Amino acid sequence: PGLSDGTRYALCLAFSAVGGMPPTALRAAVPSFAPTPAQMGTTNGLLVQGLNLGNVAGPPALAAVVTVAGNWESAVGLMIAAAVAMTILSLGIGAIEHRQRKTASEPSR
Repeated sequence: PGLSDGTRYALCLAFSAVGGMPPTALRAAVPSFAPTPAQMGTTNGLLVQGLNLGNVAGPPALAAVVTVAGNWESAVGLMIAAAVAMTILSLGIGAIEHRQRKTASEPSR
């Protein structure tokens, strides 16, 4: 019962490909969110610290869930929760960027 090896491998590749998109998109958005052009480096540094925090805290969190539950299937809940959180945060960032573009395109009075 379960998925074939080929399907599992394809899903691993898809997970890796999709997992690399948020950090890239966030780095591309740094100029939009830096308070001033002079603070782009600082903003990018804070972003990288946050990304690294996820890389450090994620595996132990996953291990804790699996250890407490006693099976690997329980990891799905953590992965889904992380994906939902990332989606919600991404939509929020998109809304902020949309407002900034709209404000920037309005003629000044």
